[in-house]
Amino acid sequence: MAYHRPITHSHPLTMKTINTLLLLLFITAASATAMDDPYRVETFPVQSGGTLTVRTSGGSISVSGTTRNEARVEMVVRKNGRILSPSDTDLSNYTITIRKDGNDVIAVAERKSSVGNIWSGYNNESISFVVSVPASYSAELGTSGGSIRVSNLDGSHSVNTSGGSLKFENINGEVQGRTSGGSIDAQGIRGPLDVATSGGSIRVGDVEGEMTLRTSGGSIRIEDAKGRVDGSTSGGSINATFAEVTGPIDLGTSGGSVTVSLPRDLEFNLDARGSRVTANDFSFNGRTERNRMTGTVNGGGVSIRLRTSAGTVRITAE
Repeated sequence: MAYHRPITHSHPLTMKTINTLLLLLFITAASATAMDDPYRVETFPVQSGGTLTVRTSGGSISVSGTTRNEARVEMVVRKNGRILSPSDTDLSNYTITIRKDGNDVIAVAERKSSVGNIWSGYNNESISFVVSVPASYSAELGTSGGSIRVSNLDGSHSVNTSGGSLKFENINGEVQGRTSGGSIDAQGIRGPLDVATSGGSIRVGDVEGEMTLRTSGGSIRIEDAKGRVDGSTSGGSINATFAEVTGPIDLGTSGGSVTVSLPRDLEFNLDARGSRVTANDFSFNGRTERNRMTGTVNGGGVSIRLRTSAGTVRITAE
């Protein structure tokens, strides 16, 4: 007996159905755009050479440099994961300041006293700032409850947060960053870099300038750095790669290993200590023990000091 495939009926989209789907897509896109709208936006004409000051008690900060002689400040308000508009919330419990002072720009969101409301510590709004300024601009940034990102800026920058990560990208100038509860990532820095965290790792790359790196609870990774380096951690390993060494290197950890890659023809003085120390790729002259190496490489030169209390030290050639 021949088998006959059952006949099925397709349901082509009618013009009415297509129009309905297009309308739904339009409404969805419009809603998403509205949700992304900042709570408040201010723009100011400014010139290069000014200083941006941003402070907030519960949100993140993002600052970027542009080619325009203009400062644009966007204030974004969130609560329970939602982005709010002025019609959604009353910020009478905050003092909000967004203004220009000469050639400087100030954006501050400070929470007023919440005495008398035992629930005030829960589900409060968080106020974040997204700011663009001329590329040649300095920044003083602080938040107690979010991350901070700075990119494409020249000048001197001081950044502090008690509860988030720090990220720096393409900075020409001095960078100082502090966080008590997050990681630090710095890439493309041309100038002194001084960063510290109490609860995260540190990663830096393509840095030309003196570096001071401190963490109490994470690892340190250095890639393609030049200049003096002073780095230490109490709770992680250190991995560093140097394409060129133009200043002394001092790296230490209490709770991990230290691995350093150096140019093969580098002339340096070595002082390395750990549970085991190896430097097999170099012409070393000095004192060699299982847990310590002190002496010169290629005749001696720049000072390199490496140490760990609970791990190995390994030195390799780039």
